[in-house]
Parts: sequence; structure tokens; C-alpha cells
Amino acid sequence: MSSRNVLLAPDHRAAAPGIYKALRALEAEVATRRRASGTASVLTVQEAQRSVSRSLEALGGAVDYVQLVDAASLRPLAAGADLAAGPPMVLLAVAVVFGRVRLIDNLEIQGRA
Repeated sequence: MSSRNVLLAPDHRAAAPGIYKALRALEAEVATRRRASGTASVLTVQEAQRSVSRSLEALGGAVDYVQLVDAASLRPLAAGADLAAGPPMVLLAVAVVFGRVRLIDNLEIQGRA
């Protein structure tokens, strides 16, 4: 357990693993959209950020940020960009506050195949 996690209240400690689950859920959604064809498969950066934010808020945390950037350059992706057609690797980075503790996590997600 990280040093920050020991500072969490028991209910927040129970919710904290949901952060990684929210990141993995977006990873799965991007993979699904990448395999699909047609315009219905588009998942924009803004939609992805909103989806992850909602998942994190449902855990009871206050979202500090949800960022999607090019994993190679760390440049932010445009809000309207399609994740499945973007750079080959995307970094999803989040920060969530539970009580007085700020937790951060990130995950590299395959973008364009």
C-alpha cells in the first residue's frame, strides 16, 4: 500500500482501486472503438475525459484532472480528436482527491494501430 493510501479513510481506501478500473475501462472502450468501423466508432478526447471523470466522481472523489496526451511527446490531444485514430500511444493521467489525500494514476493506451 502506498504511503498516501494509508492516510485515506476506510471508505476512501475501499474506493481507491476504482481509479485504476476507470482507466482500464477507457482502455477497453478505445480498443473496442478501434476495432469497429464507421463514424459511430469515434471516441473524442473530450468524451473520454467526461466518461473517466464521471467514473471517478462516482467513487466519491473530487477530480483534479483527467488528461489525455501523446505518450511520446506529452503534448495534450485536441478535445475533438478521435482517440482510436490519434497517436500510436496515448497517456491517460488522472488525479483524484479523497478527503485530504490526492491520488494520481496513469495508463498508456494504444491509440492508432
